[in-house]
Amino acid sequence: VRAALVRALRDPDGLVREAAAAALAPAAPAERAALAALLSDPLAAVRGSAARSLAGLAAELEPAQRAAYERARDERLAALRLGSDTADGGLALGTALEDFGDLAGARAAYERALAVDPRHSAVALNLGLVCAKLGDREAARVALAQSIGADANSAAPYLALGLWWAEAGNHAQAEGLLARAVQLEPGLPRARYNLALLYWQTARPALAEPLLRAEWSERPTREVRDALALLLEQTNRAAEGAALRAVQLER
Repeated sequence: VRAALVRALRDPDGLVREAAAAALAPAAPAERAALAALLSDPLAAVRGSAARSLAGLAAELEPAQRAAYERARDERLAALRLGSDTADGGLALGTALEDFGDLAGARAAYERALAVDPRHSAVALNLGLVCAKLGDREAARVALAQSIGADANSAAPYLALGLWWAEAGNHAQAEGLLARAVQLEPGLPRARYNLALLYWQTARPALAEPLLRAEWSERPTREVRDALALLLEQTNRAAEGAALRAVQLER
């Protein structure tokens, strides 16, 4: 799939190049290196998409490429600022600023967007998450609670606020929020896993095990494998745990 995306960077259709550049954002650095050529693409949308996907590698670019990256980044942000007077526009700007590593700028963009529409759940969620990254835990808690208040049926803010309370050591608060996240969206990444860890930490392995097994079935990562194997070993099923640890994974 990644090889096909790299080939698509040379497609004559600008929309294809833009989409391929965006899709390569989570790829390994070696695979993203090909994006540097698109920093001088004739289309601004392609240049901006390439810059956004290269954000984490900007320091490793050659001087000429770094200059092209900065031009494309600034061009993309300037375009987003033009539409940032709406909540959705502020959300788009804040997300881009986060991608480019400007957390303080992202926070300001989300705060402005939330002032425009205090009931915008996604903006409040992103504000809470960026405040947490900046170390402002109380502001994060307030924003995450606001996100839930704006949309009580969205799982992501329950997960984020549940993790906030877990880090604060309040297992009861965390459990209710994490359980609600799993109830709303069982497949939400890390929701079942973190609820399982909480059950395990509070001496309830029988509740943790089915969650870890479900997570292992859908997301067979080393982290989940090792957690489930350890639980099995600690509940007198060493052979099953050892067999699970022997499973080879790519990630």
